[in-house]
Amino acid sequence: MRAQKTLPATEPPRPAAEWVRIGDLLPWERNPKAHPVENVAEIARSIVRFGFTEPIICWGSRKQVVAGHGRLLAAQMLYRQDAGRKVATDQPGEAATDPADGLVPVRWIEFASDHEAAAYAVADNRLTEKNPMDAAQVAEIFLELDGAGVSLDGLGYGEEELRIMLDPPEEPTEPAASDDEAPAVD
Repeated sequence: MRAQKTLPATEPPRPAAEWVRIGDLLPWERNPKAHPVENVAEIARSIVRFGFTEPIICWGSRKQVVAGHGRLLAAQMLYRQDAGRKVATDQPGEAATDPADGLVPVRWIEFASDHEAAAYAVADNRLTEKNPMDAAQVAEIFLELDGAGVSLDGLGYGEEELRIMLDPPEEPTEPAASDDEAPAVD
C-alpha cells in the first residue's frame, strides 16, 4: 500500500469582497480626492440603480479605507435617508437601523507601508481619470438607451449634459463662397 501524501494546511482564500459594517471602517484622512455632495449623491443613485458593484478597498490590519471613499460616503447617505434599507440586493442579513450598522462590500488588502497605501490611493483615482470617454460614442449609447425607454438616471451625467447629448445644438454652417465672391489674392 502506498503512503498518501498530505498537503500542508493553509488558510482558505478570503472572498474577493465581504460585507462589513460602515462603523468598523476608518476613512483615510489624507484622501486626495474631493467628494462634493452632488458627486456623492450621483454615486448613491448609481448604487440604488445597479447595486454595489465595486467594493471599497481597505487596509486589512488597520480597517482603513484606501480607495472607495465616495462609495462609502454614498452608502452612509443612503442609510441616513432610509434607516431600514439595504444598499444591494445581495446584501446579507437584516436591514440596518443605524447608518453605522449599514453594510458595504470591502476588499481587504495588506499594504507593505503607508507609502504603498498612499501610492495605491493616488493611482486608483488618477488612472481612471486619464482614460477619456469618447463623447460621440457616449451620446450614441444615450440616444439608444433613451429611445428604448431606459432611464438615464444614475449614470453620472446631469440634466444639462444629457440634454446636450440627446439634442446637440446644430453647428452653424457658412455658405460656400461662389466664384464671384472669391477672395482677392495679393
